[in-house]
Amino acid sequence: MAAKPAMTAARSEPSNRMPERAPDGAMVIRNRLGEIIQLERLRDTADDPFNLERIGVYPPDGWVYAWRVMTVKNAPMTSHQVKLHSTGWTPVPANRHDGKIMPRGHVGNIERDGQILMERDQRLEAMARQIERQAANAPVIQSRNMAGAMPPSGIADFDHQGARMNTGVKVDRQPRVNDAKYVLEE
Repeated sequence: MAAKPAMTAARSEPSNRMPERAPDGAMVIRNRLGEIIQLERLRDTADDPFNLERIGVYPPDGWVYAWRVMTVKNAPMTSHQVKLHSTGWTPVPANRHDGKIMPRGHVGNIERDGQILMERDQRLEAMARQIERQAANAPVIQSRNMAGAMPPSGIADFDHQGARMNTGVKVDRQPRVNDAKYVLEE
C-alpha cells in the first residue's frame, strides 16, 4: 500500500503584528481580514444588546425601528408576527446594516435573543400612538362622565360644579409666595 501524503494546514498570519495607533492615540486592532475591530462597540453592546444608537444604527428618514417579539422560549409567536405585519411592521434586512448587528454578509433579517428588528412608516407610528392614547384615556373619561364630573364640553375640569358635588373635594387656589423678596441668612 502506498502511504498517504501528510496533510498540512497553512495558516495565513497577518503581516504586521505590531500594534497600530489611530490619530487620536487609541490602539487599532484588526482581524484576519484586515478589518478594524472597534473595541467601544464591544463595551457598548455588553451593557444593552438592543440599544441601536450606541452602535450607530439609525432608521432611514421617515421610518422608525423597534425590537419586536419573534419567539418565546424558542416557540415562534406566529399570530403576533401576523398582527405586526398587518399593522405595517416589516423586518429590517441584515444587509442594510451589514456587520453592525448581524455578522458581515448575513442573509436574512436582523434577529437577536428572540427579538426581530422591524421598521414602520413614521406616520403610521404616530397614528398608532394616538389610537393607543385614546384607548388608554377612554375608561377614565367614561368614569368621569358617569360620575357627572365632566363639564358638557368634555374637557376634564375638576373645579367643575359636578366634580365638587360628587366628590366633596374643594379645590382652593392659593396665591404663590414670591420667594424673590426673602433673603436667606446663614
